[in-house]
Amino acid sequence: MISFWEKEEESPFTLKKINEEQIREAEGTLGVSLPDTYKKLILEWNGGFTVRNAFPTEQPNSWAEDHVQFDHLRGIAKDDGIMNSLNWICLRDL
Repeated sequence: MISFWEKEEESPFTLKKINEEQIREAEGTLGVSLPDTYKKLILEWNGGFTVRNAFPTEQPNSWAEDHVQFDHLRGIAKDDGIMNSLNWICLRDL
């Protein structure tokens, strides 16, 4: 199995270890149910760089004709990671 995480100790995206209760609290705060795959990854390593930096797509986009950039995944922490994301904040306020 290919590893998902590029485990770097100094990654600005790697946050303090998290547990399932903290994930549920984040879901409640954001008013969403996070995808199971995301939760599994965050329990393993709470954010950080990914081994791969792009993933294929069949739809052209602003990044490229055949892939999207994806070099890190944001974790969960109070006022950090997805809890400090303008995208989630805007969705929550709708």
